Amino acid sequence: MVNQVFRANAVVATMLTLLVVSGCSSWKRVGSEPVPDSDIMVPRLFDPTTVYSGMGLVTHGDPYPFVASVHYLATAYPDSTLALISVSFSKANLSFVRGASDFTAEYNLRVDFQRPDGELVGRIADTVTVIVSGFRATLSTDYNVTYDGMVPLPSGSAMLSVRLEDMRTGVSGRAESQVMVPDFSSGPSLSSLIPIVRAGTMRTDLASQPDLELNPRATVPFGTDTLRFYLEAYRADPDAILQLEARSAESGEDFWSAEKAIGGGGEVFATIIEIAPEDLQVGELTFRAAMEGSDQPVIARALVSFSDNWIVSNFEDVLSLLRYFAPPAILDSLANAGPGERASLWREFWDQTDPDVTTPAHEGLIEYFSLLDEANRLFAEPRVPGWLTDRGEVFILLGVPDETFEPFSDPQSPVRIIRWTYTASRIVLEFVDQTGLEIYRLTDRSRADFRRIVNRMRRS
Repeated sequence: MVNQVFRANAVVATMLTLLVVSGCSSWKRVGSEPVPDSDIMVPRLFDPTTVYSGMGLVTHGDPYPFVASVHYLATAYPDSTLALISVSFSKANLSFVRGASDFTAEYNLRVDFQRPDGELVGRIADTVTVIVSGFRATLSTDYNVTYDGMVPLPSGSAMLSVRLEDMRTGVSGRAESQVMVPDFSSGPSLSSLIPIVRAGTMRTDLASQPDLELNPRATVPFGTDTLRFYLEAYRADPDAILQLEARSAESGEDFWSAEKAIGGGGEVFATIIEIAPEDLQVGELTFRAAMEGSDQPVIARALVSFSDNWIVSNFEDVLSLLRYFAPPAILDSLANAGPGERASLWREFWDQTDPDVTTPAHEGLIEYFSLLDEANRLFAEPRVPGWLTDRGEVFILLGVPDETFEPFSDPQSPVRIIRWTYTASRIVLEFVDQTGLEIYRLTDRSRADFRRIVNRMRRS
C-alpha cells in the first residue's frame, strides 16, 4: 500500500522539525548546549539537510535534496515488522512539462532494505506523476512532494537505501543509513513514536494496515498547529498507563508531561498523542513515551525552527536573525516574554507582518531570508558572516544600490572606499576599509543617513 501526497509546506510561524529516532534507547538528560554564534547560525539556517542528518534522518543534499524517515509497527506475524517509509522533497527538484491544461513531472523512487550480507529483504519501487495547475506553481518552493509507503521486513540490522530520480532530466540523489528493525513478537512493547499529519481509523488488530498520513520532516508551525504522534501498544496490561515527557536539549529541563490510560488490553492499542502549540518551545526537543510493563521507552527528537528549510536552534537565534526585519521594540517584547506567552505573541507578530494573509507562506520573510542568504555570499568579511557586516545590513534593508563607485585610491595606502547610491532615497553611503583586509565600515555621517532612512521606512 502506497500513498502519494502533494502537500503544502506551510511556512507559517516558527516551525517544529521532529526528527524521530525509532527503536529503543535510554532516556538521558541532555546537557546545555552553547548558543550558536553568527558564524555557525547562518550556515545551519541554509543547510537543513546537514541538521536533519545529524538528528538521525536519512538525507541527501544537492543536486537532489530530500529527507526520508522510517518508523515501525507490529504485524500479525511474529517474524515480520511493518516499516513505514516517508520521503519529502521540494517541488523545485522536479522538471515540469507543459500539457494541454496543466504541468506534469515524473520521479522514480526506490527504497531498499538489505541484510549485512547483501540479501534484499524489502523494496519499494514506484514512478509517480506530479501535476500542478499553472507555470507559477512549478516555480514555487512553498510545497513539498511527500511519498508514503510501507513494506514488511524481518527484524534485525539492515542497510536502508533511498534513491530519487527526476525522470525527465535524470538528476538523482541516493542516501543510505544503517537501521535496526525492532522485534515486537514478545512481551509488552511500544511501536515507534510516529509524527503524523492525520490518522484515519485506528488499528484494533495487527492484521489490518494503518491509515496514516505521515509527516516525514515532522514539522508543525510554532504557535498555531498541534503536534501529533501516532503510537501503538502491544500486549499491554489493561490498567497500564502511558507516561509522556518532553525536554529541552538546550537547558536539559522538562517542559511538558502527560499520562494516558491504555484503556483496554488485547494485541494492539492505538492512540494519538497531541501537544498543544502553547506547550511547545523553540529549540531542540526530546520526546519520550514509556508504558508500565514495557522493557524500554521510545524516544523522539525535535527541533523548533522557522521551517524545515530555515534551521534555528533556539528562540534567541530567532530574534537575532530578525534584527533587520522588525523594529527593536517588537523584538524586545518577544525577548522579554515568558515561554508561555511566546506562541501567541509570535502569532500576532506573524499576522501583522505577513504581506499576504491569503497564502500559507509569509512572503515577507521569504524575501528577507533570500536577501540574508545573498548578503552572506557577497559581503563576508574575516570572521564575520556577510549578513552582520555593514554592507550586508544596508543591502538587506535597502536592497541593491542603484550605483556602486570605488574612487581611485593611493596604491601606497591600505585605505579603500566604496560608495553606494540609492536614488529614490537621495543618499550616498560611504564604506571605508582602513586596513586593506576588506573590512568595510560605514562612515559616521553615512551611518546617520542610513538610520534616518530606515526609521522613515519603518514609520511608513
